[in-house]
Amino acid sequence: MPGVRFAAGLGVLLAVLAGAAMAEPDRTGWRLLGQGWLLSNDAIGDGHDRWRSVGLSYGAVTGPGWAGRLPDRPGEILEFRLMAEAIAPANLVDPDPADRRYAGIVSAGMHSHFAPGRAEVRLGADLVAVGPQTGVAGLHEAMHDLFGLSPIRPGVHRLDNALHPTLSAEIGRSWPLGPGATVRPFAEVRLGDEDLARIGADLMLGAADQRALWLRDPITGQRHVGVRGQAGPGLYATFGADIAAVRESAWLPAGGAAVLRDRRARLRAGIGYRARRSDGFAGLTWLSEEFEGQGAPQVVGSVTLRFRF
Repeated sequence: MPGVRFAAGLGVLLAVLAGAAMAEPDRTGWRLLGQGWLLSNDAIGDGHDRWRSVGLSYGAVTGPGWAGRLPDRPGEILEFRLMAEAIAPANLVDPDPADRRYAGIVSAGMHSHFAPGRAEVRLGADLVAVGPQTGVAGLHEAMHDLFGLSPIRPGVHRLDNALHPTLSAEIGRSWPLGPGATVRPFAEVRLGDEDLARIGADLMLGAADQRALWLRDPITGQRHVGVRGQAGPGLYATFGADIAAVRESAWLPAGGAAVLRDRRARLRAGIGYRARRSDGFAGLTWLSEEFEGQGAPQVVGSVTLRFRF
């Protein structure tokens, strides 16, 4: 059973990464600094179950320590990233032949965060798997059964098993606009599962933790905390926008019925609260059409909640 074999292999990889992340600091100088996750689903956005349907991103951040700022060279602060996503046609019972194919996606990778000068840089590599081997479709269908939603019919056209080695990089810089306001323009390049270049900006207002290490969810672009800083309790709001030029996408392959659009935009907003031993975030992201004939953009909701014991 390819799904079971892939899940077993991913479990071994998780164990290796967790062991490395939690190494004793007095022996290696390396320890787990923080963890961040974000769940995104269009059911908590525009209420549909289609296209960018559901995604979960998780990052475990390791390093010798965190003093509220990035090191000036790569390799010291490492994010071990795991992701799972289901991309679906608009109708899982009787799909339109011109709609996009179903894709169950799982990825694992490592990303280095550093700051040469005043720039903030992330460089990373991921191994991205797609197809029945990931087991995502089975989990997606089990969730539909649990909540009484429509099943995924056998006739739904699905992407075949494949592996996509992927490289990505982001560079940005934070600019204070005044008390409680910071803007961060950024640029990103991704090569592998999707070949694209993106520019955008994020605005933070209120009691956002400026000395935290913020991670970015690849699907929505929402930023969430990977390592907490030293800021006290407070409420904050985030806003962001970006636009990408897209050359190729493994999720919309050339020659398929759904033709890739070469421009893609995202608009997002969210609100978060940080308490002494917990923090939470909820946001909405507008995603423009990704292929010709999509017919409409979509809105995806994102949430995270963490407790410190």
